[in-house]
Amino acid sequence: MKIDVGSQMVEINLDYGIYATDGDSAEGKTFLFKLLQAAYSAGVFTDSLLITYSPDLSEDTVCRKLRDKQYKFIMLDRADLYLTDNMVAIMNDLAYDTVIFIDIKNWMMCSGLYPEVCELVLDDKRIELYVEDCV
Repeated sequence: MKIDVGSQMVEINLDYGIYATDGDSAEGKTFLFKLLQAAYSAGVFTDSLLITYSPDLSEDTVCRKLRDKQYKFIMLDRADLYLTDNMVAIMNDLAYDTVIFIDIKNWMMCSGLYPEVCELVLDDKRIELYVEDCV
């Protein structure tokens, strides 16, 4: 899917499933989140769910939002600060027909979470999420 966000083009080239990058800092994950949030606010990317950490964010709120409706794309930004086993279980159920991207530093520490590692590329004109083909 391609989302035009002003001066940037966001390309999400992922099949249904759960994805995370290798966990490095300063890859552009939060920048991607902010671009998608701007698109959502402009009415462009409304079939998505975008969640980031805030001090008042509760497990009940996140779980309710995950179950709320069918989304094409879900992004959890800074998920290592709030991700729970219940959220992981819900996302595993949704991954059959939803693209889920999780910004998490060490996903191997989360029970039941087995994302496919994807790449995030950022340049002046575009930001892209994709899985590198193995040859």
